[in-house]
Amino acid sequence: YYDNRLAENRAGMDTQTEEKYRLIADLVADEYNPDHIERFRSLQEKYPHDSVLHSACQVWIATIYQMNGKTTEALNLYERLLDEHEQLGGYFASVLLSTLKLLVSEGQRIEAQAMFARYLHSDELHNFAKLALISWYVENYETSEEELQTFRPLIDHIALEMGVTINGMHLRNEIVNLKEID
Repeated sequence: YYDNRLAENRAGMDTQTEEKYRLIADLVADEYNPDHIERFRSLQEKYPHDSVLHSACQVWIATIYQMNGKTTEALNLYERLLDEHEQLGGYFASVLLSTLKLLVSEGQRIEAQAMFARYLHSDELHNFAKLALISWYVENYETSEEELQTFRPLIDHIALEMGVTINGMHLRNEIVNLKEID
């Protein structure tokens, strides 16, 4: 993906963006080798005033930690990024979902549930990201249909945006079906 994006858009890219995509493509091709952490840090140092680039590099460093089993380091970095989520732009939803998944995998289910509740209605999340979060929640927590009804207005809105008719099935099934369409 990143190699293709780089090849397709090279003519319109500035040097900084090209460097970022080259580094990401190398990272993915190299199966998230931890040696790339220093390359991301160097890129941040090269462009110290670019907060968007800084956040993107931090996200990729956290991903490297996560992919290499350094859960504590990944969680710490993801949580710091979420504290400044306004800077994350398009990375916000993936950082949030990665953090939630890591918290659950580490047995911190109560913390994950609280974080989910805190961010679900954030204006920075588009509706499809909210659908992914609700779907994650349904998959990871035992919830009654009555509890799920708190999501009803949002699910109905997302279904309307997607042009999908909901046939009055159980909300849990509606969430799963919408996620599959997404």
